[in-house]
Amino acid sequence: MAAKVSGTVTGINYPWLNYGWDFGNPPEGWTGGLGREEFRAAQHEMLLQDLLDLRASGMEVVRWFVLADGLAYGTGASAPQADGSFLVLPPGDVAFSNIVADFSAVLALCAKADVKLLPSLIDFHWNFPMVNVSEGYVKCGRSTVLRDEIQRRIFLDSVLEPLLEASRAYPHAIYAWEPINEPEWCTGGSQWKFWEPLDEKKTVPLDAMIAYISEAVQRINRSGFLTTVGFAHWNTIAEWGAEDLGISLQQFHYYAQGGSELPAANEVTSQPCLVGEFASAPAMCWPCETQTLDARLQKVKQLGYAGSLIWSMRAADEATLWNKDQCLLLANYHSK
Repeated sequence: MAAKVSGTVTGINYPWLNYGWDFGNPPEGWTGGLGREEFRAAQHEMLLQDLLDLRASGMEVVRWFVLADGLAYGTGASAPQADGSFLVLPPGDVAFSNIVADFSAVLALCAKADVKLLPSLIDFHWNFPMVNVSEGYVKCGRSTVLRDEIQRRIFLDSVLEPLLEASRAYPHAIYAWEPINEPEWCTGGSQWKFWEPLDEKKTVPLDAMIAYISEAVQRINRSGFLTTVGFAHWNTIAEWGAEDLGISLQQFHYYAQGGSELPAANEVTSQPCLVGEFASAPAMCWPCETQTLDARLQKVKQLGYAGSLIWSMRAADEATLWNKDQCLLLANYHSK
């Protein structure tokens, strides 16, 4: 039975320590000479302190990209090949147990810090054309997982289901589960016209993307967790018929695209809806008098959304401004 949304939340996109290899086997030579276990232990020590600091600032939820662009999912001969071929890893591959072990460790730390996790299984970069980054390690190039019905089922069986099982061991540490972040950027056949990426990056037909989202959502619902999809724009919710996919918590990301004002939640969907990303940097101006972080949080709340997740704590981009002053501001905001 699908979970139901209750109350409103404030949180932040973590959204990674090392994009693409926070879970699973770290690439050889990328850990400063540390072994896998030693490297992860150091990461998790830092993560716990971050989570405790976030909780002290009033944050309830952290959103984290799990497999991201797929760098740690399929390496060497199992990575995407020059001819564009890629097959999901066979069940029992050692990568699976390490992905689940790392995920369980993060859940345990979230539980300890009293912060809920919103895991996003894959990012849109997963489906972009492959990019070799070092010998045996390839970013992107994994769209077969979504496009092929058999590969899609194997992937959901071998990756999503074990992660959902791990989640059930820490049910109070999960806020919601997300199958994919911003699928519009890699999906062909979409009517979403606000900002079209290059066509070569749209490697997944719309019907295949809808099938992937629907199948993943069904599995998450059966596990008893909230389901959400991090759409890049609110228009997608209507254009893709997202209300009919079984999603229990709609979500979109707002960066004042094209100078557009943030609509009221009930103008976007009849379902509970989360603003899953918005800029912490005041330079990313909103088309109204909401340039400070606390004003933006208050605006989202006034417009009837189920919650808001700030972008971001550890990403480095023009939308991010996160420092001790921001933490203090948030603590003051939540104490009012």
